[in-house]
This record gives sequence, structure tokens and C-alpha cells, in this order.
Amino acid sequence: MPLNRKQKAAILLACFVVFLSVSFAFLLIESHHTCHGDDCPVCEQIAALTVALHSAVLFFAGLMLCLYTFLETKSHFVILGEILSLKTPILLKTKLLN
Repeated sequence: MPLNRKQKAAILLACFVVFLSVSFAFLLIESHHTCHGDDCPVCEQIAALTVALHSAVLFFAGLMLCLYTFLETKSHFVILGEILSLKTPILLKTKLLN
């Protein structure tokens, strides 16, 4: 059974929420670990996770901004199209006769 667009979006959003939850849990648990020097694997994971979280948040913020801009622009075009539609007296008279 193929998934529709809303179901795909819900799955993507659920994956993003799970990613954020697990990432923040890891950061909270390992924030006070005993460091083993310059080559500490936990510190490397924390640094990589911080970069991934920043990138994911910026990506989704940009996506939301683009969607908002597209939807607002689309509604403006619809309103502008209604305002600029050619309603000459002949078209109005023909419309009234029908």
C-alpha cells in the first residue's frame, strides 16, 4: 500500500523528532563524562552530534521559511489575479445574461 504525502511527511517529522530526542539525551547523559584526553571518542561524538544538530535545525528552519514564503506568494498571486482580471462591461453583461 503506497503512502500518501501526509503520511510521508508524518514519518519524516517523527524521524526528526526521534533524532532530536536521542541526540539531546546523549548530550545530557555524556555531558559530564570522564574525558580521556585529546583523542576522547565521546568528545568526538559530542562534537559531531552538535554539528549535525545545528545543520538539521538550520535545514528545517530554512525549509519552513521557504514553504511560508511560497504559500504567502501563492496567495498574493491569487489575490492579484482576481484584482487584475479583465472585467469589461461586455464580459459583465454576458455573465449576467447567462
